Amino acid sequence: MTAHVYGTMTVHDDPDWVAGVVRRLTDHHEAGRPMPWSVDDAPEKFFHGQLRAIVGVQVAVKRIEAKFKLSQNRPAADVDGVIDGLRKSGDEASAKAVENHRA
Repeated sequence: MTAHVYGTMTVHDDPDWVAGVVRRLTDHHEAGRPMPWSVDDAPEKFFHGQLRAIVGVQVAVKRIEAKFKLSQNRPAADVDGVIDGLRKSGDEASAKAVENHRA
């Protein structure tokens, strides 16, 4: 599965802009944890040092093209083999995607 995103890219080197994005992303991804980590849990000097190494990128999306190549053009036995192989490798999400897109 792949997606190509087309649009206008803006690079942000403003540390306050980048810090805001890092805080929002951290809050979002930590929200479901029993003891969510916060950017404020890190030493301030460390956090600001890390910000200097982050390039902020913003894309105004104009078009998305997506493709699914999930063995849907293959015989059932081949599809079964792909699903089995994905499951054996621990990739249940991909195995389910192949199952859901059987021809």
